[in-house]
Amino acid sequence: MECRELKKRYESLKTNRASVEEIWNEIERYIVPFRGKMFERDVSENTVEWSKYRLYDSTAVQAAHTLAASMQGSLVSPATKWFYLTFSDDDLDKDNEAKEWLEECEETMYSKIQESNFNMEMAETLLDLSSFHTAAMVEEYDEQNGQLIFNAIPIKETFFELDHHGRVSFFVRIMEWPIARLVEKFGKDGLPESLKNKADNPSLANDRIEVAFAIYKRPENADADISKPLAPEARPMGFKYFTLGTQEQIGEEGGYFEMPAFVPRWEKASGSDYGYGPSQIAMPDIKMLNTLVEMITRAAEKVIDPPTMGKSRGVLGDLDMGPGGHTTVRDVNDIKVLESGARFDVSQLQKEGLQQSIRRTFRVDELEMKESPAMTATEVQVRYELMQRLLGPTLGRLQNDLLDPIIQTTFNILFRNGLLPEPPQVVLEAAAEMNVEYLGPLSRAQKMDQVAVVEGWVASIAPLVEVKPEILDIIDFDALARETADMRGVPTVIVRSESQVKKVRQEREEEQARIAAIEEARAEGEAMEAVGKGEQAMGPVQ
Repeated sequence: MECRELKKRYESLKTNRASVEEIWNEIERYIVPFRGKMFERDVSENTVEWSKYRLYDSTAVQAAHTLAASMQGSLVSPATKWFYLTFSDDDLDKDNEAKEWLEECEETMYSKIQESNFNMEMAETLLDLSSFHTAAMVEEYDEQNGQLIFNAIPIKETFFELDHHGRVSFFVRIMEWPIARLVEKFGKDGLPESLKNKADNPSLANDRIEVAFAIYKRPENADADISKPLAPEARPMGFKYFTLGTQEQIGEEGGYFEMPAFVPRWEKASGSDYGYGPSQIAMPDIKMLNTLVEMITRAAEKVIDPPTMGKSRGVLGDLDMGPGGHTTVRDVNDIKVLESGARFDVSQLQKEGLQQSIRRTFRVDELEMKESPAMTATEVQVRYELMQRLLGPTLGRLQNDLLDPIIQTTFNILFRNGLLPEPPQVVLEAAAEMNVEYLGPLSRAQKMDQVAVVEGWVASIAPLVEVKPEILDIIDFDALARETADMRGVPTVIVRSESQVKKVRQEREEEQARIAAIEEARAEGEAMEAVGKGEQAMGPVQ
Protein backbone atom coordinates (compact mmCIF):
# COMPACT_ATOMS: atom_id res chain seq x y z
CA MET A 1 0.00 0.00 0.00
CA GLU A 2 1.39 3.39 -1.01
CA CYS A 3 2.16 6.10 1.54
CA ARG A 4 -0.28 8.53 -0.06
CA GLU A 5 -3.15 6.07 0.33
CA LEU A 6 -2.17 5.42 3.95
CA LYS A 7 -2.21 9.15 4.67
CA LYS A 8 -5.67 9.55 3.10
CA ARG A 9 -7.07 6.82 5.34
CA TYR A 10 -5.45 8.47 8.37
CA GLU A 11 -6.89 11.91 7.49
CA SER A 12 -10.37 10.39 7.12
CA LEU A 13 -10.09 8.78 10.57
CA LYS A 14 -8.84 12.02 12.09
CA THR A 15 -11.78 13.97 10.68
CA ASN A 16 -14.31 11.45 11.97
CA ARG A 17 -13.09 11.60 15.57
CA ALA A 18 -12.92 15.40 15.94
CA SER A 19 -15.85 15.45 18.37
CA VAL A 20 -14.31 12.63 20.42
CA GLU A 21 -11.07 14.58 20.83
CA GLU A 22 -13.00 17.46 22.44
CA ILE A 23 -14.17 15.05 25.14
CA TRP A 24 -10.65 13.67 25.50
CA ASN A 25 -9.27 17.17 26.02
CA GLU A 26 -11.55 17.64 29.03
CA ILE A 27 -10.63 14.20 30.40
CA GLU A 28 -6.95 15.02 29.97
CA ARG A 29 -7.32 18.28 31.85
CA TYR A 30 -9.34 17.05 34.82
CA ILE A 31 -8.51 13.33 35.16
CA VAL A 32 -5.14 12.44 33.57
CA PRO A 33 -3.36 15.80 33.15
CA PHE A 34 0.02 14.21 32.38
CA ARG A 35 -1.07 11.23 30.25
CA GLY A 36 -2.00 13.21 27.14
CA LYS A 37 0.13 15.09 24.63
CA MET A 38 1.46 17.69 27.05
CA PHE A 39 4.52 18.86 25.09
CA GLU A 40 3.58 20.28 21.74
CA ARG A 41 5.93 20.43 18.80
CA ASP A 42 8.99 22.66 19.25
CA VAL A 43 8.14 23.13 22.92
CA SER A 44 10.41 21.93 25.69
CA GLU A 45 9.58 21.15 29.29
CA ASN A 46 11.06 24.47 30.37
CA THR A 47 8.58 26.43 28.25
CA VAL A 48 5.41 24.42 28.84
CA GLU A 49 2.39 26.52 29.68
CA TRP A 50 1.66 24.85 33.00
CA SER A 51 -1.20 27.26 33.71
CA LYS A 52 -3.47 25.46 31.27
CA TYR A 53 -3.54 22.53 33.71
CA ARG A 54 -5.27 24.48 36.50
CA LEU A 55 -6.48 21.57 38.61
CA TYR A 56 -7.73 22.41 42.10
CA ASP A 57 -8.97 18.98 43.24
CA SER A 58 -7.41 15.54 42.67
CA THR A 59 -10.42 13.37 43.53
CA ALA A 60 -11.02 12.30 39.91
CA VAL A 61 -7.29 11.77 39.31
CA GLN A 62 -7.01 9.46 42.31
CA ALA A 63 -10.25 7.68 41.41
CA ALA A 64 -9.05 6.86 37.88
CA HIS A 65 -5.72 5.54 39.20
CA THR A 66 -7.48 3.45 41.87
CA LEU A 67 -9.83 1.96 39.28
CA ALA A 68 -6.93 1.11 36.95
CA ALA A 69 -4.87 -0.46 39.75
CA SER A 70 -7.85 -2.51 40.95
CA MET A 71 -8.48 -3.80 37.44
CA GLN A 72 -4.86 -4.85 37.00
CA GLY A 73 -4.80 -6.61 40.36
CA SER A 74 -8.11 -8.33 39.62
CA LEU A 75 -7.51 -9.39 36.02
CA VAL A 76 -3.78 -9.73 35.33
CA SER A 77 -2.11 -9.77 38.72
CA PRO A 78 1.66 -10.34 38.38
CA ALA A 79 1.60 -12.34 41.62
CA THR A 80 -0.33 -15.33 40.22
CA LYS A 81 -0.97 -17.01 36.88
CA TRP A 82 -4.10 -15.35 35.56
CA PHE A 83 -5.07 -17.62 32.64
CA TYR A 84 -5.17 -21.24 31.54
CA LEU A 85 -5.95 -22.98 28.25
CA THR A 86 -8.62 -25.56 27.44
CA PHE A 87 -9.70 -27.44 24.32
CA SER A 88 -13.03 -26.73 22.69
CA ASP A 89 -13.41 -30.51 22.16
CA ASP A 90 -14.68 -31.98 25.45
CA ASP A 91 -13.23 -35.43 24.76
CA LEU A 92 -9.80 -33.98 24.02
CA ASP A 93 -10.05 -31.77 27.08
CA LYS A 94 -10.38 -34.91 29.22
CA ASP A 95 -7.32 -36.58 27.68
CA ASN A 96 -4.45 -36.37 30.15
CA GLU A 97 -1.70 -36.38 27.52
CA ALA A 98 -3.31 -33.45 25.70
CA LYS A 99 -3.98 -31.57 28.93
CA GLU A 100 -0.41 -31.98 30.15
CA TRP A 101 0.89 -30.57 26.85
CA LEU A 102 -1.47 -27.64 27.17
CA GLU A 103 -0.32 -26.96 30.73
CA GLU A 104 3.32 -26.94 29.57
CA CYS A 105 2.34 -24.35 26.96
CA GLU A 106 0.63 -22.29 29.67
CA GLU A 107 3.74 -22.27 31.86
CA THR A 108 6.00 -21.24 28.96
CA MET A 109 3.63 -18.49 27.83
CA TYR A 110 3.18 -17.13 31.34
CA SER A 111 6.92 -17.06 32.04
CA LYS A 112 7.59 -15.26 28.73
CA ILE A 113 4.91 -12.68 29.49
CA GLN A 114 6.31 -12.09 32.97
CA GLU A 115 9.85 -11.72 31.60
CA SER A 116 8.64 -8.96 29.28
CA ASN A 117 7.46 -5.43 30.08
CA PHE A 118 3.83 -6.58 30.05
CA ASN A 119 2.93 -5.54 33.62
CA MET A 120 4.38 -2.04 33.23
CA GLU A 121 2.67 -1.38 29.89
CA MET A 122 -0.59 -2.95 31.03
CA ALA A 123 -0.72 -0.44 33.89
CA GLU A 124 -0.64 2.44 31.40
CA THR A 125 -3.15 0.73 29.12
CA LEU A 126 -5.63 0.24 31.96
CA LEU A 127 -5.13 3.85 33.07
CA ASP A 128 -6.11 4.99 29.57
CA LEU A 129 -9.04 2.59 29.67
CA SER A 130 -10.29 3.85 33.04
CA SER A 131 -9.98 7.51 32.01
CA PHE A 132 -10.35 7.86 28.21
CA HIS A 133 -12.24 4.50 28.09
CA THR A 134 -10.40 3.63 24.89
CA ALA A 135 -6.84 2.30 24.97
CA ALA A 136 -4.29 0.83 22.55
CA MET A 137 -1.53 -1.76 22.99
CA VAL A 138 0.90 -3.32 20.50
CA GLU A 139 2.64 -6.69 21.00
CA GLU A 140 5.82 -7.52 19.08
CA TYR A 141 8.63 -10.07 19.29
CA ASP A 142 12.36 -9.32 19.38
CA GLU A 143 13.90 -12.25 17.54
CA GLN A 144 17.46 -11.31 18.53
CA ASN A 145 16.78 -11.35 22.27
CA GLY A 146 13.87 -13.79 22.20
CA GLN A 147 11.68 -11.37 24.18
CA LEU A 148 8.08 -10.27 23.88
CA ILE A 149 7.71 -6.49 23.71
CA PHE A 150 4.51 -4.69 24.69
CA ASN A 151 3.88 -1.00 24.06
CA ALA A 152 0.98 1.03 25.47
CA ILE A 153 0.21 3.64 22.81
CA PRO A 154 -1.25 6.99 23.98
CA ILE A 155 -4.77 7.01 22.62
CA LYS A 156 -4.48 10.54 21.24
CA GLU A 157 -1.73 9.30 18.90
CA THR A 158 -3.80 6.33 17.74
CA PHE A 159 -6.18 5.96 14.79
CA PHE A 160 -7.80 2.66 13.82
CA GLU A 161 -10.43 0.87 11.75
CA LEU A 162 -12.40 -2.22 12.79
CA ASP A 163 -13.50 -5.18 10.69
CA HIS A 164 -16.92 -6.86 10.80
CA HIS A 165 -15.78 -8.93 13.81
CA GLY A 166 -14.91 -5.81 15.80
CA ARG A 167 -11.14 -6.48 15.61
CA VAL A 168 -8.57 -3.91 14.48
CA SER A 169 -7.94 -4.15 10.71
CA PHE A 170 -6.04 -0.88 10.14
CA PHE A 171 -3.87 0.95 12.66
CA VAL A 172 -1.94 4.23 12.51
CA ARG A 173 0.19 5.91 15.15
CA ILE A 174 1.37 9.50 14.71
CA MET A 175 4.68 10.36 16.41
CA GLU A 176 7.09 13.29 16.53
CA TRP A 177 10.62 11.94 16.43
CA PRO A 178 13.89 13.90 16.34
CA ILE A 179 16.08 13.17 13.33
CA ALA A 180 18.72 11.62 15.59
CA ARG A 181 16.25 8.93 16.67
CA LEU A 182 15.33 8.17 13.07
CA VAL A 183 19.02 7.72 12.23
CA GLU A 184 19.45 5.42 15.23
CA LYS A 185 16.51 3.20 14.24
CA PHE A 186 16.73 3.14 10.43
CA GLY A 187 20.30 4.23 9.74
CA LYS A 188 21.20 7.10 7.48
CA ASP A 189 20.63 4.97 4.37
CA GLY A 190 17.06 4.27 5.48
CA LEU A 191 16.08 7.96 5.49
CA PRO A 192 14.51 9.70 2.49
CA GLU A 193 16.63 12.22 0.60
CA SER A 194 14.86 15.18 2.25
CA LEU A 195 16.13 14.05 5.68
CA LYS A 196 19.63 12.85 4.80
CA ASN A 197 20.96 16.39 4.50
CA LYS A 198 19.52 17.29 7.91
CA ALA A 199 21.03 14.15 9.44
CA ASP A 200 24.50 15.42 8.45
CA ASN A 201 23.95 18.70 10.29
CA PRO A 202 24.49 18.30 14.09
CA SER A 203 22.52 21.48 14.80
CA LEU A 204 19.41 19.89 13.23
CA ALA A 205 19.69 16.52 15.01
CA ASN A 206 16.94 17.43 17.49
CA ASP A 207 14.51 18.80 14.90
CA ARG A 208 11.27 16.87 15.22
CA ILE A 209 9.61 15.21 12.23
CA GLU A 210 6.00 13.97 12.18
CA VAL A 211 6.24 10.25 11.45
CA ALA A 212 3.35 7.87 10.83
CA PHE A 213 3.51 4.16 11.62
CA ALA A 214 0.79 2.25 9.74
CA ILE A 215 -0.26 -1.42 9.95
CA TYR A 216 -2.55 -2.70 7.19
CA LYS A 217 -3.86 -5.92 5.65
CA ARG A 218 -2.38 -7.52 2.56
CA PRO A 219 -5.31 -9.20 0.77
CA GLU A 220 -2.96 -11.13 -1.50
CA ASN A 221 -1.44 -12.88 1.55
CA ALA A 222 -4.68 -13.50 3.43
CA ASP A 223 -4.39 -17.31 3.07
CA ALA A 224 -0.74 -17.53 4.12
CA ASP A 225 0.15 -20.27 6.64
CA ILE A 226 1.10 -18.30 9.77
CA SER A 227 2.09 -21.43 11.73
CA LYS A 228 5.54 -21.41 10.09
CA PRO A 229 8.14 -18.67 9.46
CA LEU A 230 7.52 -16.43 6.44
CA ALA A 231 9.46 -13.63 4.77
CA PRO A 232 8.22 -10.13 5.81
CA GLU A 233 6.74 -9.46 2.37
CA ALA A 234 4.79 -12.76 2.44
CA ARG A 235 3.03 -12.14 5.76
CA PRO A 236 -0.69 -11.25 5.94
CA MET A 237 -0.10 -7.87 7.62
CA GLY A 238 2.24 -5.14 6.37
CA PHE A 239 3.63 -2.04 8.06
CA LYS A 240 5.40 1.13 6.97
CA TYR A 241 7.00 4.20 8.52
CA PHE A 242 6.65 7.40 6.50
CA THR A 243 6.86 11.16 6.93
CA LEU A 244 3.41 12.63 7.39
CA GLY A 245 4.17 15.86 5.55
CA THR A 246 5.87 14.58 2.39
CA GLN A 247 4.58 10.96 2.46
CA GLU A 248 8.11 9.59 1.99
CA GLN A 249 8.81 6.07 3.19
CA ILE A 250 11.35 5.60 6.00
CA GLY A 251 13.19 2.29 6.08
CA GLU A 252 11.89 -0.87 4.44
CA GLU A 253 8.36 -2.22 4.43
CA GLY A 254 7.86 -4.92 7.06
CA GLY A 255 5.26 -7.50 7.91
CA TYR A 256 3.41 -9.19 10.77
CA PHE A 257 1.85 -12.64 10.92
CA GLU A 258 -1.25 -11.26 12.69
CA MET A 259 -2.52 -7.85 13.72
CA PRO A 260 -0.31 -6.87 16.70
CA ALA A 261 -2.44 -3.89 17.77
CA PHE A 262 -5.32 -4.25 20.23
CA VAL A 263 -7.87 -1.54 21.10
CA PRO A 264 -10.03 -2.32 24.17
CA ARG A 265 -13.04 -0.15 25.03
CA TRP A 266 -14.84 0.27 28.37
CA GLU A 267 -18.33 0.41 26.90
CA LYS A 268 -19.27 1.04 23.30
CA ALA A 269 -22.13 3.15 21.99
CA SER A 270 -23.98 2.31 18.80
CA GLY A 271 -22.44 3.97 15.76
CA SER A 272 -19.12 4.75 17.44
CA ASP A 273 -15.83 2.85 17.51
CA TYR A 274 -14.68 4.67 20.65
CA GLY A 275 -15.61 3.84 24.23
CA TYR A 276 -17.35 5.73 26.99
CA GLY A 277 -17.57 5.21 30.73
CA PRO A 278 -17.26 6.77 34.20
CA SER A 279 -15.26 9.82 33.05
CA GLN A 280 -18.07 11.11 30.84
CA ILE A 281 -20.69 10.28 33.46
CA ALA A 282 -18.82 12.06 36.26
CA MET A 283 -17.60 15.02 34.19
CA PRO A 284 -20.33 17.51 35.36
CA ASP A 285 -19.47 16.74 38.99
CA ILE A 286 -15.74 16.95 38.25
CA LYS A 287 -16.06 20.39 36.66
CA MET A 288 -18.32 21.66 39.43
CA LEU A 289 -15.92 20.38 42.10
CA ASN A 290 -12.92 21.99 40.42
CA THR A 291 -14.74 25.34 40.24
CA LEU A 292 -15.97 25.04 43.82
CA VAL A 293 -12.50 24.31 45.21
CA GLU A 294 -11.12 27.25 43.23
CA MET A 295 -13.77 29.51 44.83
CA ILE A 296 -13.02 28.08 48.30
CA THR A 297 -9.31 28.77 47.75
CA ARG A 298 -9.98 32.38 46.80
CA ALA A 299 -12.31 32.83 49.77
CA ALA A 300 -9.68 31.34 52.08
CA GLU A 301 -7.13 33.84 50.80
CA LYS A 302 -9.39 36.66 51.93
CA VAL A 303 -9.77 35.10 55.39
CA ILE A 304 -6.08 34.34 55.82
CA ASP A 305 -4.93 37.67 54.44
CA PRO A 306 -8.04 39.88 54.70
CA PRO A 307 -8.40 43.25 52.96
CA THR A 308 -8.63 46.45 54.98
CA MET A 309 -10.84 49.53 54.85
CA GLY A 310 -10.30 52.99 56.24
CA LYS A 311 -11.41 56.61 56.18
CA SER A 312 -10.20 58.93 53.48
CA ARG A 313 -6.89 60.43 54.60
CA GLY A 314 -7.15 58.43 57.82
CA VAL A 315 -3.81 56.79 57.15
CA LEU A 316 -0.66 58.90 57.39
CA GLY A 317 1.94 57.40 55.03
CA ASP A 318 1.83 53.93 53.53
CA LEU A 319 -0.12 50.92 54.78
CA ASP A 320 2.37 48.34 56.08
CA MET A 321 0.82 44.82 56.10
CA GLY A 322 4.09 42.95 56.70
CA PRO A 323 4.99 41.17 59.95
CA GLY A 324 5.99 43.71 62.60
CA GLY A 325 4.87 46.50 60.30
CA HIS A 326 3.82 49.92 61.60
CA THR A 327 1.10 52.11 60.12
CA THR A 328 0.32 55.60 61.40
CA VAL A 329 -3.33 56.62 61.47
CA ARG A 330 -5.16 59.76 62.68
CA ASP A 331 -7.52 57.66 64.80
CA VAL A 332 -7.48 53.99 65.85
CA ASN A 333 -10.89 53.52 64.23
CA ASP A 334 -9.79 55.01 60.91
CA ILE A 335 -8.62 51.57 59.61
CA LYS A 336 -10.29 48.16 60.04
CA VAL A 337 -10.10 44.64 58.66
CA LEU A 338 -12.83 43.84 56.14
CA GLU A 339 -14.28 40.44 57.07
CA SER A 340 -15.66 38.46 54.11
CA GLY A 341 -18.22 36.45 56.10
CA ALA A 342 -17.56 33.33 54.00
CA ARG A 343 -19.53 30.19 55.02
CA PHE A 344 -16.92 27.46 54.75
CA ASP A 345 -19.20 24.91 56.42
CA VAL A 346 -21.68 25.10 53.53
CA SER A 347 -18.98 24.89 50.86
CA GLN A 348 -17.33 21.97 52.65
CA LEU A 349 -20.58 19.99 52.68
CA GLN A 350 -21.07 20.61 48.97
CA LYS A 351 -17.45 19.68 48.28
CA GLU A 352 -17.72 16.38 50.16
CA GLY A 353 -20.94 15.54 48.33
CA LEU A 354 -19.32 16.06 44.93
CA GLN A 355 -16.24 14.07 45.92
CA GLN A 356 -18.39 11.18 47.09
CA SER A 357 -20.38 11.24 43.86
CA ILE A 358 -17.19 11.09 41.77
CA ARG A 359 -15.74 8.23 43.81
CA ARG A 360 -19.03 6.37 43.56
CA THR A 361 -19.06 6.74 39.76
CA PHE A 362 -15.52 5.34 39.53
CA ARG A 363 -16.46 2.55 42.01
CA VAL A 364 -13.73 3.64 44.42
CA ASP A 365 -15.85 3.18 47.56
CA GLU A 366 -16.63 -0.42 46.57
CA LEU A 367 -13.09 -1.24 45.39
CA GLU A 368 -11.34 -0.08 48.57
CA MET A 369 -11.55 -2.21 51.70
CA LYS A 370 -13.17 -0.39 54.60
CA GLU A 371 -11.19 -0.16 57.81
CA SER A 372 -12.96 -2.33 60.35
CA PRO A 373 -10.90 -4.34 62.85
CA ALA A 374 -13.96 -6.39 63.80
CA MET A 375 -14.17 -8.13 60.39
CA THR A 376 -13.34 -11.84 60.27
CA ALA A 377 -11.27 -13.42 57.50
CA THR A 378 -14.46 -14.79 55.94
CA GLU A 379 -16.02 -11.32 55.88
CA VAL A 380 -12.94 -9.89 54.22
CA GLN A 381 -13.02 -12.55 51.50
CA VAL A 382 -16.76 -12.12 50.88
CA ARG A 383 -16.49 -8.34 50.67
CA TYR A 384 -13.49 -8.60 48.34
CA GLU A 385 -15.42 -10.88 45.99
CA LEU A 386 -18.42 -8.52 46.08
CA MET A 387 -16.18 -5.62 45.11
CA GLN A 388 -14.69 -7.56 42.20
CA ARG A 389 -18.12 -8.43 40.79
CA LEU A 390 -18.79 -4.73 40.26
CA LEU A 391 -16.33 -4.83 37.36
CA GLY A 392 -18.02 -7.88 35.85
CA PRO A 393 -19.76 -6.04 32.97
CA THR A 394 -16.38 -4.75 31.79
CA LEU A 395 -14.72 -8.17 31.89
CA GLY A 396 -16.34 -9.52 28.71
CA ARG A 397 -15.23 -6.60 26.56
CA LEU A 398 -11.73 -6.62 28.04
CA GLN A 399 -11.38 -10.32 27.29
CA ASN A 400 -12.65 -9.96 23.74
CA ASP A 401 -10.73 -6.79 22.82
CA LEU A 402 -7.47 -7.20 24.76
CA LEU A 403 -6.73 -10.35 26.75
CA ASP A 404 -7.87 -13.00 24.25
CA PRO A 405 -5.88 -11.43 21.36
CA ILE A 406 -2.77 -11.12 23.58
CA ILE A 407 -2.92 -14.80 24.58
CA GLN A 408 -3.56 -15.94 21.00
CA THR A 409 -0.77 -13.78 19.57
CA THR A 410 1.67 -14.91 22.28
CA PHE A 411 0.89 -18.59 21.56
CA ASN A 412 1.40 -18.08 17.81
CA ILE A 413 4.69 -16.21 18.29
CA LEU A 414 6.17 -18.80 20.64
CA PHE A 415 4.95 -21.74 18.54
CA ARG A 416 6.43 -20.32 15.33
CA ASN A 417 9.78 -19.77 17.03
CA GLY A 418 9.93 -23.30 18.45
CA LEU A 419 9.61 -22.22 22.07
CA LEU A 420 6.60 -24.44 22.84
CA PRO A 421 6.69 -28.25 23.18
CA GLU A 422 5.65 -30.34 20.20
CA PRO A 423 1.96 -31.23 20.37
CA PRO A 424 1.14 -34.94 20.86
CA GLN A 425 -0.40 -36.97 18.07
CA VAL A 426 -3.84 -36.93 19.68
CA VAL A 427 -3.87 -33.11 19.46
CA LEU A 428 -2.69 -33.08 15.84
CA GLU A 429 -5.34 -35.59 14.79
CA ALA A 430 -8.17 -33.77 16.55
CA ALA A 431 -7.24 -30.31 15.19
CA ALA A 432 -9.34 -28.78 17.95
CA GLU A 433 -9.45 -25.10 18.80
CA MET A 434 -8.26 -23.76 22.15
CA ASN A 435 -10.18 -21.58 24.59
CA VAL A 436 -8.79 -19.22 27.20
CA GLU A 437 -10.04 -19.25 30.78
CA TYR A 438 -9.02 -16.61 33.32
CA LEU A 439 -7.94 -17.22 36.88
CA GLY A 440 -7.68 -13.69 38.25
CA PRO A 441 -9.59 -12.72 41.41
CA LEU A 442 -12.33 -11.14 39.29
CA SER A 443 -12.93 -14.25 37.18
CA ARG A 444 -12.49 -16.50 40.21
CA ALA A 445 -15.08 -14.49 42.16
CA GLN A 446 -17.59 -14.94 39.34
CA LYS A 447 -16.93 -18.69 39.14
CA MET A 448 -17.27 -19.06 42.90
CA ASP A 449 -20.93 -18.12 42.45
CA GLN A 450 -21.41 -21.33 40.46
CA VAL A 451 -19.49 -23.34 43.07
CA ALA A 452 -21.68 -21.88 45.83
CA VAL A 453 -24.85 -22.83 43.90
CA VAL A 454 -23.67 -26.44 43.44
CA GLU A 455 -22.52 -26.85 47.03
CA GLY A 456 -25.71 -25.26 48.33
CA TRP A 457 -27.83 -27.66 46.28
CA VAL A 458 -25.93 -30.70 47.60
CA ALA A 459 -26.21 -29.41 51.17
CA SER A 460 -29.98 -28.96 50.78
CA ILE A 461 -30.35 -32.61 49.73
CA ALA A 462 -28.32 -33.99 52.65
CA PRO A 463 -31.19 -33.85 55.25
CA LEU A 464 -33.43 -35.85 52.89
CA VAL A 465 -31.02 -38.79 52.65
CA GLU A 466 -32.10 -40.19 56.03
CA VAL A 467 -35.72 -40.23 54.87
CA LYS A 468 -35.07 -41.47 51.32
CA PRO A 469 -31.47 -42.71 50.72
CA GLU A 470 -32.09 -43.44 47.02
CA ILE A 471 -32.32 -39.69 46.40
CA LEU A 472 -28.52 -39.70 46.10
CA ASP A 473 -28.94 -41.51 42.77
CA ILE A 474 -29.82 -38.10 41.26
CA ILE A 475 -26.30 -36.74 41.84
CA ASP A 476 -23.46 -37.66 39.48
CA PHE A 477 -20.68 -37.36 42.04
CA ASP A 478 -17.89 -37.85 39.48
CA ALA A 479 -19.19 -34.94 37.36
CA LEU A 480 -19.73 -32.89 40.51
CA ALA A 481 -16.12 -33.34 41.65
CA ARG A 482 -14.65 -32.57 38.20
CA GLU A 483 -16.78 -29.48 37.58
CA THR A 484 -16.05 -27.94 40.98
CA ALA A 485 -12.32 -28.68 40.53
CA ASP A 486 -12.41 -26.95 37.14
CA MET A 487 -14.27 -23.91 38.49
CA ARG A 488 -11.81 -23.63 41.39
CA GLY A 489 -8.83 -23.83 39.02
CA VAL A 490 -7.38 -27.07 40.42
CA PRO A 491 -4.30 -28.23 38.39
CA THR A 492 -4.92 -31.18 36.06
CA VAL A 493 -1.92 -33.13 37.35
CA ILE A 494 -3.66 -33.81 40.68
CA VAL A 495 -7.00 -34.87 39.11
CA ARG A 496 -7.13 -38.39 37.69
CA SER A 497 -8.51 -38.94 34.20
CA GLU A 498 -11.60 -41.06 33.60
CA SER A 499 -9.49 -43.98 32.38
CA GLN A 500 -7.27 -43.78 35.46
CA VAL A 501 -10.30 -43.64 37.75
CA LYS A 502 -11.80 -46.65 35.95
CA LYS A 503 -8.55 -48.60 36.39
CA VAL A 504 -8.29 -47.70 40.10
CA ARG A 505 -11.89 -48.76 40.70
CA GLN A 506 -11.41 -52.00 38.79
CA GLU A 507 -8.31 -52.84 40.84
CA ARG A 508 -10.21 -52.02 44.02
CA GLU A 509 -13.11 -54.27 42.99
CA GLU A 510 -10.69 -57.11 42.16
CA GLU A 511 -8.95 -56.67 45.50
CA GLN A 512 -12.29 -56.62 47.32
CA ALA A 513 -13.40 -59.74 45.42
CA ARG A 514 -10.12 -61.50 46.33
CA ILE A 515 -10.53 -60.58 50.00
CA ALA A 516 -14.16 -61.69 49.91
CA ALA A 517 -13.13 -65.05 48.39
CA ILE A 518 -10.50 -65.53 51.09
CA GLU A 519 -13.02 -64.70 53.79
CA GLU A 520 -15.56 -67.05 52.25
CA ALA A 521 -13.01 -69.88 52.05
CA ARG A 522 -11.99 -69.23 55.63
CA ALA A 523 -15.62 -69.29 56.74
CA GLU A 524 -16.22 -72.55 54.86
CA GLY A 525 -13.09 -74.06 56.44
CA GLU A 526 -14.19 -73.05 59.89
CA ALA A 527 -17.64 -74.51 59.23
CA MET A 528 -16.20 -77.79 58.00
CA GLU A 529 -13.88 -77.93 61.00
CA ALA A 530 -16.83 -77.35 63.31
CA VAL A 531 -18.78 -80.15 61.57
CA GLY A 532 -15.82 -82.53 61.96
CA LYS A 533 -15.51 -81.82 65.64
CA GLY A 534 -19.23 -82.36 66.04
CA GLU A 535 -19.09 -85.78 64.40
CA GLN A 536 -16.21 -86.79 66.62
CA ALA A 537 -18.16 -85.73 69.69
CA MET A 538 -21.27 -87.67 68.61
CA GLY A 539 -19.35 -90.96 68.06
CA PRO A 540 -19.05 -92.02 71.73
CA VAL A 541 -22.64 -91.05 72.37
CA GLN A 542 -23.86 -93.34 69.60
